[in-house]
Amino acid sequence: MKRNVLNIITIAAVLFSFVMTSCKKGENDPGLSLISRKGRLVGEWTLKSSVMTAVDDHERSDDKNHSTTTVNTFDGTSMTYATTTPKFKTISTSPYYEFRKDTTITSKPTTYSKKTTIAKDGTYTEVNTEVETITESNYNDSGTYVSTSTNTVKGVWFFIEGNKALETGDKEGFVMQMTELVSKKETVFTPVSATWGTAYTSTNTNTRTYTGKNSGMSDASVQYIAQLKSKELIIVTDGKYTYTNVSSYASGSSTSTNTSTGSYSETGTQTLTQE
Repeated sequence: MKRNVLNIITIAAVLFSFVMTSCKKGENDPGLSLISRKGRLVGEWTLKSSVMTAVDDHERSDDKNHSTTTVNTFDGTSMTYATTTPKFKTISTSPYYEFRKDTTITSKPTTYSKKTTIAKDGTYTEVNTEVETITESNYNDSGTYVSTSTNTVKGVWFFIEGNKALETGDKEGFVMQMTELVSKKETVFTPVSATWGTAYTSTNTNTRTYTGKNSGMSDASVQYIAQLKSKELIIVTDGKYTYTNVSSYASGSSTSTNTSTGSYSETGTQTLTQE
């Protein structure tokens, strides 16, 4: 009898461990969930916050900073773009430039929103809207421009298997492959007065449709999940590539070689929630 009880406890422990492992794919996933990973991913998600950083680095012989860093920050309502670039001064001797300082330019915040609906049948719809307001003080068109850009994306989604080289597990990431993209931009101009221009509204709509299994793959994206709870989804971005370019020129007995290196990286986190 005691042996039977012990066997039952052992089997239960193994099954519990299996369930825990099956449920927990992302690093911060819940250890135990009665809802499948697909069931937790399906639904309408609203972007609540994000920080995305891109670094474009071009190395030169002076060992000074030659990289451009762009940071996009979303706080739930507004999106801000901050770009940091090095400034140089032209000089008369080689290498004919001199590093001075880093300069950061931060854009005026825009109103931003993104909603993603992931369906059980393997399709998705994503709508992101950005509103930018600019005030001009020119002789012919003094007034306010309000530009609203809306991108509506439709497509298919599917989980991907784990990869040992990438150190990812099964269903840790999923692919979003678009089948249709509709981009619409509307600009409304309101002059200070009739003397300073004429009010108008301009609209431009571009529709792109993809057909075939491989269509849209160039615009597909892989989303890696750091956390997937019933009402919260955290997606992480972490990628980098480096390059080396070698060029040579030979003329007679003279040969010159030039080598340039660089890298580009993107890192960031997006937090989405369900109502």
